[in-house]
Amino acid sequence: MQKKPLEFLKVLVAFGGDEVTEGRITDALWPDADGDTARISFKTTLHRLRQLIGHDEAIRVQDGKVSLDGRYCWTDVWAFEHALESSECGVRSSELNERKQEKKLLSSRRRVTGSSRLRSLELAVALYAGRFLPGDEDRPWSVSLRERLRNRFLRAVGMLGESSERDGKLRNAVEYYQKGLDADDLAEELYRRLMLCYQKLGRKADAVKTYERCRRTLAAGLGVEPSEETERAYAALRTGQR
Repeated sequence: MQKKPLEFLKVLVAFGGDEVTEGRITDALWPDADGDTARISFKTTLHRLRQLIGHDEAIRVQDGKVSLDGRYCWTDVWAFEHALESSECGVRSSELNERKQEKKLLSSRRRVTGSSRLRSLELAVALYAGRFLPGDEDRPWSVSLRERLRNRFLRAVGMLGESSERDGKLRNAVEYYQKGLDADDLAEELYRRLMLCYQKLGRKADAVKTYERCRRTLAAGLGVEPSEETERAYAALRTGQR
């Protein structure tokens, strides 16, 4: 396998895939090369990548900026973020509708907007396949996008979990919170929400196990104890309070 062309592709996606400057790519791939050497390496690797993909048009270069052409390329990163942006547009539409006085129309639009928003969030969660480029975690150019995707995924599962709780679909909420913890086992709020769901389901043993896992994980990963809010939730759990 041609490693450098694939790394070129990874860097291009990590930097957004649209109008990424040549200098930014060469700095990431050939940080120690001088200008002429980096330029030659850039052209050679770009040519090899186009051959590997099979379409020269898939990667456009214009005015020293490189882009993946969406007519030929698809990435789960783009689809994931587009789904989240669609859900956020639904929120903004709902906020605008709330300013209107036509109550019947407003109520109808809220239902449509809410349903559309949840579908977009569910699509985003389904598209998230784990950490971005887990084999390249030591590469500085991969860190920013990896963290952004992870944080946005955690917010999405949190919103879906809370929505499921409001609708009384506690088992669905449990699944969402567990997915979030699979992505980030230091997300304390998800442990707390999961504990409360188990409590409502009458699964006290699972709630206690969740607290114990939270306590051990935070101690091992961050060297800290659970927050006061989590401790209060656990104390209420032990005494049978809501």
